[in-house]
Amino acid sequence: MALNNLGLGFVFTARDLASAKMAGLERRFSSLDERVTGGTERLTGAFRQLGIGLAVFTAGAAAVAGALSLANAAGRFEQGLAAVGAVTRATTRELAMLRDAAIRAGIETQFSPDEAVAGLQSLATAGQTAEQATRTLVPVLDLAAGSLGQLGVAQAAEAVVGTLNASGFAAEEASGVTDKLLRITRLTNFQTRDFEAGLSKAAATGAVFSQGLDDVLITMGLLRNRNIDASSSATAFRESVRRVGAESRAQQAITSAGVKVFDDQTGQMRSIVDIMNDFAQATATMSDEERNRRVVTAFGARGLLAFNAILIASFTTMRDGQQVTLRGAEAIAALRDEMGGAQGTAARFREQLLDTFEGQKTLLQGTLQTFAVVLGEPFAAVFKPSVRTLVDVLNLILRAFQAIPAPIKR
Repeated sequence: MALNNLGLGFVFTARDLASAKMAGLERRFSSLDERVTGGTERLTGAFRQLGIGLAVFTAGAAAVAGALSLANAAGRFEQGLAAVGAVTRATTRELAMLRDAAIRAGIETQFSPDEAVAGLQSLATAGQTAEQATRTLVPVLDLAAGSLGQLGVAQAAEAVVGTLNASGFAAEEASGVTDKLLRITRLTNFQTRDFEAGLSKAAATGAVFSQGLDDVLITMGLLRNRNIDASSSATAFRESVRRVGAESRAQQAITSAGVKVFDDQTGQMRSIVDIMNDFAQATATMSDEERNRRVVTAFGARGLLAFNAILIASFTTMRDGQQVTLRGAEAIAALRDEMGGAQGTAARFREQLLDTFEGQKTLLQGTLQTFAVVLGEPFAAVFKPSVRTLVDVLNLILRAFQAIPAPIKR
């Protein structure tokens, strides 16, 4: 009563009324806060789940992309082998042999499986069977590597196969042929880049007249030492061998000097190198005019180049720790010894090339490519039916579109 008289009753009455409203408002804000807080947590959880989902999706997409990449590597390899198989008419067993040979080359050499398949294709187009190509492949790759960039795989294949065919050698002897080809390039100026122009022709003629491969290569090397180009060197060798082996007038010029053309026991033509050496000694006391006349009659004007190369042959080697230069017959004998010990030349050269940092990087690259092919083969097998189905569907759509009448298309 007294408070009311002071005018404060209204104040307390207003406070009581406001307190009820404020309490209600507070409860509403508390409820809103709980909802907001709970919503934030739910939203955060949703984004977290979305992030996990995106990560899984990204990982899955990367895995699929990786699988496709491996499948593509295996697909290229498979297609290359199929081409080799088509050329050689390979059986299923032979296709497996070709695959194993290419994979083995990718592991053992600096070349990838795809490059090995390219080598197999070159061997196939050169006339080798699938089985022969598997035996010739690594020697061909060794020759390409040993040429230090002068020969590609296809050119190396041509050189090896051409020499095998010209000499009548089997595919199993490809390694020995490669050893000899690389060895002569270390002993003389007859380089691997010269093989295309001179090797096959010289080897073919030599084989017809029973000339050994070593002497063919030695003669070509001595001619190249005189800076005579490979084609002219091959011509000089072929001319001299053909005349001595087939022309009676040339044979008469040689035998009249006391030199035998044919071996008494075998009846085959002796080595042109030995004939020229003996002829040089037999005519040493003749005048230059008489000697040149007989040489041209015996070996021909072009063969004179080969005779002079044999006559003034030289070879520098080590004897008793000293460097010596051998000449004439001694030089020829030393070169023959070197060629006789050529076995393993290609393998040693390959090891030297790969036993460097750069060589190991190259080998690693080839190994990784081999790994990709081997690992990708199962993926290629899985994806192939899907790709075939897609192709069939697209072709069906194309045929349906082509069947639509022209007026409707317009």
